[in-house]
Amino acid sequence: MVETVKRASASCNKPLGSYVTGPFTVLCQVLGIERVMLHLARRSERIFSILDLITDVCIEYARSLVKAGADFLIIAEPTSSLLSGDLFEVFSKPYLEVLCKEVRADVILHICGRAGHLLKNIAELKIAGISIDQNIPLEDASTELPKSMLIFGNYNPVNLLLKSPEEIKSDVLEMLEPVMHDRRVVASTGCDVPSAAPIENIKAFIQASKSILRPS
Repeated sequence: MVETVKRASASCNKPLGSYVTGPFTVLCQVLGIERVMLHLARRSERIFSILDLITDVCIEYARSLVKAGADFLIIAEPTSSLLSGDLFEVFSKPYLEVLCKEVRADVILHICGRAGHLLKNIAELKIAGISIDQNIPLEDASTELPKSMLIFGNYNPVNLLLKSPEEIKSDVLEMLEPVMHDRRVVASTGCDVPSAAPIENIKAFIQASKSILRPS
């Protein structure tokens, strides 16, 4: 991926971003979610040392991406949506803070799943923006997050695969209408766009978003 970013940076005149998986999510990928949750319930000290090690690796990788030409980084931390606010404060947030502090680039945090209960915790992070899943109303994020934080979201990506362009335009209007005057909102999908999504559907989403958030 570092080499890909390097090549893209050499031929691209647009802002270039890349992904870094967050420490808690890497922990769950390595040990398995059930095993991690058992350790959390027991407040095992071993988890902290493993998270420290993982965070160091994440920092090294993130720095390599920035050095290769990435202008901003998206930290994907989906598994933290399984945590309560209190557990997020102990097992996810501190490591995200260290990672963001050590990377000399703008950071956008992405948390899939039902993470509305974490908005107040996320609001305290020193990040450029937050990308939210489709189950968190944009209006809630607009209310709870600081004015300095961009909000990316949050159309259901499955709709880009299954719906018609006209349906998508109508959906986008409904999604963005409550926050159309919030200049922090960047219309996006709640997660990755399906690879089989028709290009006309993607274009419909982009065109509708631009017309609503940046009306002529």
